[in-house]
Amino acid sequence: MSFVIGLRSLCSCDQTNVGCDPGWYATDTQCYFVEQTKSVTRSQAAVDCGNKQADLFKFQDPGELTFMQNTIQGFSGDGFWTDLSDLRFDGSLTGTGIWQWGQYFQVDNSTIPWEAYPTAETSESCGAMNVQGNFVNLGCSRRLGYICEIDNTAGNDTTNGTQLLSFADAQRACAAMPVPAGITTAAHLMTVDSPDDVNYLHGQIPYLTPTTVMYWTGLQRKGSSWGWANNDQFISKNVVWAVEPDHLAGNEHCGIIRTDGKFADTDCTKNYNYICVKGTTMVDPTYYFGCGGWNRAGHKCYIFYDSPKTTWSDARTRCQSIGSDLLKVESMDEKRWLEWEMSMTDTHPNLYWTGLNDQSQEGVYKWADSTTADSSLIRWNQEPNDWLGNEDCASLTGSGNYNDMDCTSQTGFICEYVNLFYNSKSIGLTCR
Repeated sequence: MSFVIGLRSLCSCDQTNVGCDPGWYATDTQCYFVEQTKSVTRSQAAVDCGNKQADLFKFQDPGELTFMQNTIQGFSGDGFWTDLSDLRFDGSLTGTGIWQWGQYFQVDNSTIPWEAYPTAETSESCGAMNVQGNFVNLGCSRRLGYICEIDNTAGNDTTNGTQLLSFADAQRACAAMPVPAGITTAAHLMTVDSPDDVNYLHGQIPYLTPTTVMYWTGLQRKGSSWGWANNDQFISKNVVWAVEPDHLAGNEHCGIIRTDGKFADTDCTKNYNYICVKGTTMVDPTYYFGCGGWNRAGHKCYIFYDSPKTTWSDARTRCQSIGSDLLKVESMDEKRWLEWEMSMTDTHPNLYWTGLNDQSQEGVYKWADSTTADSSLIRWNQEPNDWLGNEDCASLTGSGNYNDMDCTSQTGFICEYVNLFYNSKSIGLTCR
């Protein structure tokens, strides 16, 4: 059996709204999640949003602000953490009085609807939105709800929204797929028939393709219960629901799999990507992955070396000797996959050299191939602090944060190369 992921003409195209997960609030370009059921510190809020493949809320135009103010009207609680802070990221974590979104984007205070202009108290350095829609500065260890946001458009490196299909159209697309000689059963929307399928879906599918759009599966509501559209045996323990099924408005009869590998119910007429299953003769799965024994994610192959621990320059030499280079992060998809992969601490317990460095000019970070790093894709661990003026190379920690270090320090390293079998223009990406 093989899975075929229907992405239909991956391209760089105009942005198209592709919808939000159930439970999220949608605008034309963003999805927002408001956590009201638990209270956490600001740092934990950032982690929780990251686990949802999202970021803490920030606004870049008055429309976004107005939307969120209207959304939280009538909510209860002490407020919700946002991405706003005036924290120093040199290890002191004290306030500077210069407010910014995240670590990099300074804001004009006149655009922020402060309830009262932020105090000069350096211990109150994190910004929250209260239920009146105003911002307040509070101690970052305070426990509040939080607001996450994620881009819900399809544009560069994601799916062409004009080619997404409804559930019925996805069924027809699967059925029309050619099958290998000797296979008599037509392809159909994805089913989960065994623990092996579950492990594959939860561990791989969210990271195989450069898209944030959900996928149709063969899961369908039949009367008061759920089953597979092709009548395969349905084993409920193999289907891990996100929160659902909630059957909103009595009109959510079909199942999608989200980018975190969990299922949700939704309206069958909505348009999504889709995953087909078709029979296959015995094949070498590395042919489809194109990465041999390396980890595949999107168009790249990665390998993590825990040993031998080595200096930054020796690590790069070792990568180049096997036709690769030190890790380089070029898109939000790569960033999110890497943070997820590094969160598996049992698998990756060490620090790893990346290609990120400022050896040529202090404070100007580039990758090993001398291309300039996009700062929005780098999450520092209270860094870089250039300790003793001698930390010019960046390693990756188990939390997915970067840490600047002495380039002569010895640690593990990550190599990567572009997967030559990957074709971003293909109609269907076949994978085992």
